[in-house]
Amino acid sequence: MTRILDHSFTRPHSSSAGNGDPFASFDANTRLYQQNISPNKRLIFSSKSPNIARKDNYLSKPLLSSPTKLNVVTSDWNDENSFISKGNFPILSPPTQLNDLSHNNSSRNPCQSSPNRRSLKKSASTTTTDRFIPSRYSSSGKLFNEGALEQPKPTDSPSKHIQFQSNKIYQHSVAQVCGVNIDQKILQFQPAPPERKKKYTFSLGQNTLNDGLNNVLEISRLKNSNGITPTNALARARKVPTIPERILDAPGLVDDYYLSLLAWSSDNLLAVALENSVYIWQASIGSVNLLTTCDVLITSLSWSDDGSYLSIGKDNGMIEVWDIEDNTKLRTMRSSDTRIVNHAWSKHLITSGSRSGELYHSDVRIAKHIVSEMRGYHNAEVCGIKWRGDGNQFSTGGNDNIVNIWDARSSIPQFSKTTHTAAVKALSWCDYQSSLLATGGGTNDKYIHFWNTTTGARVNSINTGSQITSLNWGQARGTGLEIVATSGYPNNSISIYHYPTLQKTGEISNSHDGRILSSALSPDGITLATAAADENLKFWKIFDSPKSSGSWIGSGKSTEDGKDSALTNGGKQIRRVMTIR
Repeated sequence: MTRILDHSFTRPHSSSAGNGDPFASFDANTRLYQQNISPNKRLIFSSKSPNIARKDNYLSKPLLSSPTKLNVVTSDWNDENSFISKGNFPILSPPTQLNDLSHNNSSRNPCQSSPNRRSLKKSASTTTTDRFIPSRYSSSGKLFNEGALEQPKPTDSPSKHIQFQSNKIYQHSVAQVCGVNIDQKILQFQPAPPERKKKYTFSLGQNTLNDGLNNVLEISRLKNSNGITPTNALARARKVPTIPERILDAPGLVDDYYLSLLAWSSDNLLAVALENSVYIWQASIGSVNLLTTCDVLITSLSWSDDGSYLSIGKDNGMIEVWDIEDNTKLRTMRSSDTRIVNHAWSKHLITSGSRSGELYHSDVRIAKHIVSEMRGYHNAEVCGIKWRGDGNQFSTGGNDNIVNIWDARSSIPQFSKTTHTAAVKALSWCDYQSSLLATGGGTNDKYIHFWNTTTGARVNSINTGSQITSLNWGQARGTGLEIVATSGYPNNSISIYHYPTLQKTGEISNSHDGRILSSALSPDGITLATAAADENLKFWKIFDSPKSSGSWIGSGKSTEDGKDSALTNGGKQIRRVMTIR
């Protein structure tokens, strides 16, 4: 039987190794290693990830076994005692200027010493001039040099984004104090626009009171009325962890961008699918149990709203529903003949998608479970499904690059968006603004788009510079509302952005040795679990403003009355709302 270990920096409170519990203590498994168990037998969630030892699999190796020898030709210099012939190479000087050429060639023919007129014309300014009309290119620029503030790239570090923001605020502040319009040009050779009738004016130049107010509003916008400043952003960036809180080894985690193999319940239970098996990790006590082993590959996991039931999507189009408290399978439903890579709960409904683009609503309370079918609105596999918290809307993303926003009462999309240019797997509804939806695109897109689902308008966009695999909303002290995005190619990073300023406030570069495939946020909204192609589960303390009190990772504390909510009948945060037949 496969043995499972808790992988933390502190010894977990797990059962002993002799009682058959798949999560044995660290000492028991140490003895197993001393007994020369076959190295091919991987330990699930082991305390020491074997991938650390084989990290070179993800690094490039030199092809040459010995240094390359460079043979430099020195036959052009006949002097054997010359400096160059001995293998010494002088530092090359910069290209000789035009004046240097004329000076060095003074001993030659005067005709040869003068530069070619055609070369002078080629080296002249590219600005179009006329012999009667002088060039005014250099005198018509703006007072504010926009080139001095280079917009940072999406993949740059948060410090560069913060520095850019600080410099921009400084420029606007100086312009405001000097009474200068930042868009004003040095010399304007065109007629001034007709002046508007204004009641109040400043005495400084031609700036009006409205212009001054506009500068103040611009600075306020840059500093963000929600409370984020460069100082707060820098402090936030320093709080982002560089090492995970805990690492669990997950051998058999399928490297497939479209699958959803990680789910965290409201009762603080983390479900992980490894090939055809499902494991449940109890975060409060740090123990793991094997729930079931299927005959086919598991492709998706999803918890019910109250955390009582876990649904398992399989490669053959079947969905199993399990009661976690009793560890029993309640029923099996078939909605498609193709794999179920994503599905989501809303009360007693399970919404699932097929590989050909169909969507199904299944009522788990009745025998004929399919109550609604939606066809023709996705042309490829449905790889993302998310319900809004109140159950009034849900969103779907497909491999056809389409995002559909649905009203729960209709079988026709309320809005259909084609802005993305790659598959849309990452979907996330904001818990703090019910009508705000974030969607993330794949490798050929790299964008996060924000949608107002009431009007259907796109309100913001971020170019992340990498493949987006998941999105999660959270709160942080000092900055407020933020969204965290996990990335695949090229840098396997975790990026944090403030909303609505879209400023990058944190980043964990190369958080995994392989691309991040899935992520799940803890019920308290603090810890992010990530599963990656390097077959590791890592836990990161991303946010510091919890939804509720209590520690969720390995503290041994309960969510209610000091007891483990997953093991007691009174520990449910939300009562069951269904009776499954």
